Amino acid sequence: MEQVIAWDPEVIFGLRERCRLVPFASNTLCLTVRNEVLQAGDDWFTLLTRNQMRLATSTAGTDPSGDYTQALFSRMGPAGEVVTAHLH
Repeated sequence: MEQVIAWDPEVIFGLRERCRLVPFASNTLCLTVRNEVLQAGDDWFTLLTRNQMRLATSTAGTDPSGDYTQALFSRMGPAGEVVTAHLH
C-alpha cells in the first residue's frame, strides 16, 4: 500500500478507495471549573449559564480551539444562544 500524506480534504476524499485512512490526531473541548463553585446537581448547561460565573473561551479566528467552541455553540441551537450570551 502506498503512503500518501495529504492535507487537502478533496485529495483525501479522492484517495479513500485506494488507501486506508487512519486518524492520527483529534481535539477535545473541555469544561474546567473550580471545585468550590460546583453545586449538587450541576451539569454543563447550568455551569455555562450561571450568572455568577465568568465564561471565557479561546479567541475564535486566532486559536482553533476558539473556532471549535463557537461552532459547538452554533450547533447547540437555542441552548448555544443562551451560552453565547454569557461570554465575556
